[in-house]
Amino acid sequence: MTRINFILLVLSVWISGSGSGQALEIKIVENQMIVTGPITVPDAREFGLTLNKHPQVDTLVLRQMPGGRAVAMEQISAMVEKRKLTTIVSGLCLSACAHIFLAGEKRQFSDDFPLVNSFLGYHGTYPSANSGDGWMGDVPDNTERWYVKRSGGKLDPQLVLDWLRLDHASGLARFYHPKLKGRFSVVTFLCERRMALSKCKQLEKSALEYGVITTGELGHVKDTPYWTPDLYKKTTLHVKELMHGDTLTDEKKGDVEAYLKDPKRRAMVMSGNGRWLLWSSKIRLDVAIATAIFRCRARTNGQCHVIALDDALVKTPLQIDRLRF
Repeated sequence: MTRINFILLVLSVWISGSGSGQALEIKIVENQMIVTGPITVPDAREFGLTLNKHPQVDTLVLRQMPGGRAVAMEQISAMVEKRKLTTIVSGLCLSACAHIFLAGEKRQFSDDFPLVNSFLGYHGTYPSANSGDGWMGDVPDNTERWYVKRSGGKLDPQLVLDWLRLDHASGLARFYHPKLKGRFSVVTFLCERRMALSKCKQLEKSALEYGVITTGELGHVKDTPYWTPDLYKKTTLHVKELMHGDTLTDEKKGDVEAYLKDPKRRAMVMSGNGRWLLWSSKIRLDVAIATAIFRCRARTNGQCHVIALDDALVKTPLQIDRLRF
């Protein structure tokens, strides 16, 4: 296959299948439902239908999720609570995801993602992910009671109110696994906005002591995570090949140039609709893949695909499965 034909083929795979109203990716593996991505309103119905089709499911894995719509969050949380599902967090679980996690009967971190890169992030309700226009201190009466109840009474109501009243959507109460206490001085933080942990308010108790998780044991996820580098086959084509011809817009070529200028570049992804191209420079390749896809999914309701690892273009798992070389 010629260079240009390969690039055109890859672009066609990236963009195919986009446009669905559903954003959440749902996968059933034995007794586990594994969900990934942002939560949209249609996802609540699809979640319920899938749950009903698979009565063997007793565990919900929340994998690298940036949050989503409050109405869907409440509906999904009610289903999780009613079914008394175990909830497992794998990677980042923010906002609506963290709310759903707390609806689980048994709650724990997973064994398939580095704990230092995993945390639960709680805040209030905002019109958008970059909004500074949330409740602004006007929290509806008794909103904090659900959180306190789900924690078995261990969460301090004032702490819950503090995170519900954060005046910017990037602010979070961040809960890490207690095992990291040897690495951090504390493992729970209240951050007013997106900032370094060293600048956040440190809280003395852990997620286990607050009742956010019910056990320090790590839950086993019965699925090969999408950030496993072996899933992606590197080609002999250099990333700079994307700069040739008219397969990318000038704006996207600028993104490729920025990636190539990053001396720590590790993974680059593109959204399924072709609008977003993002990358990560994390030291570990698996974490870089997960981080880049997380950033992409936080901006789009469609799928995101790995297009390069380090300096090589890659064939996606979708292409390999279809033997489309």
